[in-house]
Amino acid sequence: MLDNRDFYLSPYRVYAPRRINSRNPVVRFGVRDIARADVTFEHGTPVTRPERTISDLVTDGEDPSTVADALRDAVRGDSGFDFGRLRGLLCDRYGVEKAGRVYDGLLADAGLVGGEGR
Repeated sequence: MLDNRDFYLSPYRVYAPRRINSRNPVVRFGVRDIARADVTFEHGTPVTRPERTISDLVTDGEDPSTVADALRDAVRGDSGFDFGRLRGLLCDRYGVEKAGRVYDGLLADAGLVGGEGR
């Protein structure tokens, strides 16, 4: 689980394969396809796996240093963190060249260069 002290806990961000509207001011919906393999359950609630969460934070334009902090926390909290999956998700979104730059920058900012993820 990510240490989310640097992220706003509300409004909640919910992804769906098609547009959804809600009158609830604490829920924001985004259109995004999420593979079942990228979802797990925490206390009965579906949440994205750490690799997908990091990828989504990048896609949503969160501050890069904050995303790097989240990546570092995710790696520390999950000995099975799948760096290849993170890179693959970034490649799907940005293409191989740009994804490589984003991925390498995240690792460097998270202090993981030369360690995990290479």
